[in-house]
Amino acid sequence: LADALKKISAVLILAALPFSGFSAEKALSEPVNPLKAYDIGDFVKSADYYRQHLNLSSPDPAILYNLANCLYQQGEPAQALVLYERALLLSPRDSDIRENLNLICRKLMLPETGRLENPRDLIVNVRDMLRPDEWLLIGAALWACAGIILAFRRKFISRMNLAALLSVIGMLFVLTAVASITQLNSSYSSKTAVVVMKNIQVYLLPSENSKQTDFRISCGEKIRIEEERESWLRVRTENGSEGWIKSDAAEKLLK
Repeated sequence: LADALKKISAVLILAALPFSGFSAEKALSEPVNPLKAYDIGDFVKSADYYRQHLNLSSPDPAILYNLANCLYQQGEPAQALVLYERALLLSPRDSDIRENLNLICRKLMLPETGRLENPRDLIVNVRDMLRPDEWLLIGAALWACAGIILAFRRKFISRMNLAALLSVIGMLFVLTAVASITQLNSSYSSKTAVVVMKNIQVYLLPSENSKQTDFRISCGEKIRIEEERESWLRVRTENGSEGWIKSDAAEKLLK
């Protein structure tokens, strides 16, 4: 009787396995812990998780940052730099993103973000502490303040103080507009890209049979796309040099 019960129990257990919580399929479908995978050195699995959860239309800077960390650990500093740059555009006051970005800049022998070498750099750094939409929001608030002041000018403010106050608000409004417009034409422009390949060839014309230029573009260097033609890009470097490169040699920061 005991042997018969053991056999019946074994058959029931085997029959119940496909419906149990210990099935192989459920084990494979368990959610991945990207932080744990990263900590144990499984950077590929961690990177795959962040790629699957990355919304390209509205990316999360935290996911971009973590994916960049994984790519850097996999030996892809240029791709990681692009993601750090995108994350910093979305979260410009995040010190962790800036620190990791500058780490890769040092590895690639590129200028660090936020370095002050002249007064212009100070102005640019102050401007880039906010995104264009944040500057526009401040400008809208200033415009609203000016309207409120004008609505109640007779009760609280003299004519001289009113003129001075409106002048200050007007100057601040112009500064916010200039900051937003210059950002949209530079770092937040869809024409801004980063070179992601080493030792790329730069040509005078969009053809591999064309003569090559006398300058090189470093991996990780920011460029501006002036023209797109099939699989070619006419680009301009920060020092003003122009040439044609293959389109897969660079990646836009904003798409």
